[in-house]
Formats: sequence, C-alpha cells, structure tokens
Amino acid sequence: MSTDLNLICPSCAQQIFADDEFCEGCGTAVAEPRDRAHDHEEVDAGSAAGVTDRGLVHQRNDDALFVRVQVRPDGVRTVAVVCDGVSTSSAPQVAAQLAADLIGQAVLSGVTLTQAITAADEQVRELSWMAVPGRTAPSCTAVAAAVDDGEIR
Repeated sequence: MSTDLNLICPSCAQQIFADDEFCEGCGTAVAEPRDRAHDHEEVDAGSAAGVTDRGLVHQRNDDALFVRVQVRPDGVRTVAVVCDGVSTSSAPQVAAQLAADLIGQAVLSGVTLTQAITAADEQVRELSWMAVPGRTAPSCTAVAAAVDDGEIR
C-alpha cells in the first residue's frame, strides 16, 4: 500500500483512503495488497537483521521493519525499527509501514528517537481513512533502537 500522505489516485487524482485497494472513482488499483509474500519477511543489513511473521491468529502480517547499517566518518550507526499495526484499526499495515520508514530515516539523519517517534505519530494521525464500525483510525505500536559504535541509544 502507498504510504504517500497525499493519498490521491494516480489515474484520476481523486482522494483515496489509506485502506483502499482500488480507486472508487475510476477503479485503478491504488494499493499493493499484503499477500502471502508478506506473511514472513526478513531484512538482512549485514551486521543487523530483522524478521516478522504473520503468526497463528491473524490473516495477514501487519508488521513493518526498518533495519539499516550506516557507515559514517565518525563510526557506524545501526538503526532498527519494528512497528506492529493494531489489528482493530483501519489500514494497520499502512500505519506500521509509514511509521517504520519515517522513524528509521529520521534517526539515520540524526534526529533523536523521541523526536522521530513523535513526528511519525503525527504523520500516521494524518492518514485519511474510512470509518468502519468496530475499527479505529490507522495505528500501530513502535519499538526502535539506534546503536552508535556499540552503544545503544
């Protein structure tokens, strides 16, 4: 699914929701369904890695990973972020992927973890979504760590 906050159909420019798979105006596919290929994901960044799995209870994997190792002039920074979409929310996989990418990229650029998580929370809250009985706004949990030359922050 797209994590673009403008959320418009690329064909007809109509506004779409984070949980849409097709544009209601023209029928264009606007999302990549989280299919079986996402049930088990592995990220290998050399000296760091991550794994998510659908598990036994849910029908899809709403987890998102961001794992990067950055070699810098002053040392090595490793950033790992795991976000788990809240299954009772709308488009939990979109919220999780957006948050993981935003937090990870921000921390790599030098932003503190607290600032990165706060900024990601604000962006997730801005996702447009369709009200569905029994579902809340797109949301996820987030766990993140940054390691600079062996020191965890």
